[in-house]
Amino acid sequence: MRLVVAILAVILLSAACTGSDNASPELAVSAPASDETQLDDQARELESPDQEGTEGDGAAAGGSDASSEQGDVDENAPAAVVEDAPDEATSSVSDLDDNLADEAQANLEELPAAAPASGDSEVAAAGSELDQLVTELMDFVERERGLAFVERPDVQVLDTFDFNDAWQELVLRAATTEATEFANFTDIYQAVGIIDDGRNLDEIWTRFGDAGVLGYYDTETEGIVLRSGELNAFTETVLVHELVHALEDQVFGLDRAEFENRDDEIDWTFSALIEGSARVIEGRYRATFSQAELSEESAARNAVPRSVSLNEFTPSFLELQFGRYDYGETFAEALWELGQSELDDAYAQPPATSEEVVNPQAFLAGVSDEGALAFPPADGDVFEQGTWGQAGIAALLTDVYPRDEALEISQGWGGDRFVAWRDGEITCVRIHVGADSPEALDRYATAFEEWAQLGDRQIFFPSADLVRITSCA
Repeated sequence: MRLVVAILAVILLSAACTGSDNASPELAVSAPASDETQLDDQARELESPDQEGTEGDGAAAGGSDASSEQGDVDENAPAAVVEDAPDEATSSVSDLDDNLADEAQANLEELPAAAPASGDSEVAAAGSELDQLVTELMDFVERERGLAFVERPDVQVLDTFDFNDAWQELVLRAATTEATEFANFTDIYQAVGIIDDGRNLDEIWTRFGDAGVLGYYDTETEGIVLRSGELNAFTETVLVHELVHALEDQVFGLDRAEFENRDDEIDWTFSALIEGSARVIEGRYRATFSQAELSEESAARNAVPRSVSLNEFTPSFLELQFGRYDYGETFAEALWELGQSELDDAYAQPPATSEEVVNPQAFLAGVSDEGALAFPPADGDVFEQGTWGQAGIAALLTDVYPRDEALEISQGWGGDRFVAWRDGEITCVRIHVGADSPEALDRYATAFEEWAQLGDRQIFFPSADLVRITSCA
């Protein structure tokens, strides 16, 4: 199924939701394991830092949970290829006729230094500091990832007010470009309880940004935008995460038109691969911090102002967003253990199911339950259909179970198919969920019977290894 998730490479603040045992731990983005419609193939990544935030904090922005995942350093990775631009005065002198060069240089040296206008010196110093930091972190990312930048990405550091404006524009662009999918998945998510009635996805995504998005990489502009008023250890971890996105976009391409018409889980799984790869490198960078720097990063993360609490979102919505980061990191680490080439190859042939992301050995063994089931019958004209996926099933169950328990129940996933139709103002979603053992079916039966108590939902067993759930709203 195509679940709408920010296709923005984003970093999310990690923080537990308050008031619910089912709250998603760190904002690790996990979307239902179906092909999700991403918030725009142009901005990629919501990242979820691994540090715990204060109550009500939002997820860390795009892709980096500024988490502390750690991996081995690749000593053979190429060095940075970015070179500093030549000084303007020097280059202009070198362009003069040779006979005038010495005289021109002497005249230049005699000119008095211009006094900076009020405030200009601070702006210049801040810009210089950011440029230096970007250069240093690009070098780190190249060494650790084993790839080289083609060009230097543009990086902006905005205060919270300006960042929220930029984020809102990004969501609007996505909602405009993907208007049909936003409308369809607003109805689908309402039907299964992922978002509340009366709310739409562009509103949800706008508010989600204010709840804790810390930065994003935009594949359309090929630029990075960070939410921070100053440069510190926290900004550095967010920037490392986003630089990985920029690097991999330059090398592999993150905006894949060939994925647009598939009805499997490729949107979610490719996003999980991207976020997981960035979190691994982000974790390696954090591993270089001293205790004082770790304390500085944690304090700066918790100090990011937010006017929206994560408690405003359902556990299933948060799990859809955060699972990509957590499961993606585990997946990327499993590939790294076999060598960089395994991770690189995954960009050419990503996993098609979230089952392969949640269980990396299934991907490495080439084993998947995708496509094993027929679509369930619909009681109206179908406007969306596809695969919901193991991660999506786990997300639904987080509305009634703690996250770890929901994931454990979903482990018996034996493939699935869903359809969605409308009946007047009502939208219905029906999912066939296969079980790979009688024990798994029993777990599904118990879990979905409890889940069905939350709304206008039915559960039916067409066969000994299949459960059919229907939910309308």
